[in-house]
Amino acid sequence: MVEAPKLLPGHHYDTRRVFEAVAKEAVHFLGDEKDKYKAMRTLLERSREMPESEEKILIKGIRLGEQLEGMEVGACWKVLADFWAEMLLYVAPSDNVKERIEGLTRGGEFVTYLWALLSHAGILKREEHQVGVGGA
Repeated sequence: MVEAPKLLPGHHYDTRRVFEAVAKEAVHFLGDEKDKYKAMRTLLERSREMPESEEKILIKGIRLGEQLEGMEVGACWKVLADFWAEMLLYVAPSDNVKERIEGLTRGGEFVTYLWALLSHAGILKREEHQVGVGGA
């Protein structure tokens, strides 16, 4: 998100704005706390009274972390592995060939190498699907 936002789906300006908003939330809520984990737990407790519609992205992320903590170790790692595999396969296909090739000339990023492999295999576009439609 920071080093190569143009390689991600959507407009890089939107990606940058979301990243900066979350970074600003983290600085605001966690500040100079030495124990970030404790600060996040405290923030999570305070947010329980907040309507879900008002939750910040950071709080949603902390809540997700809490859910992962509550899972059995094997199940937690399965969820994380599935998430990252799906995320990388979603991000890698791209029609921004110019940026990908320029990235390769600079040594490339992991996602650019995935793009090259997927392109070689004939996977040129990401599958667009909607959650909750047709059993997905």
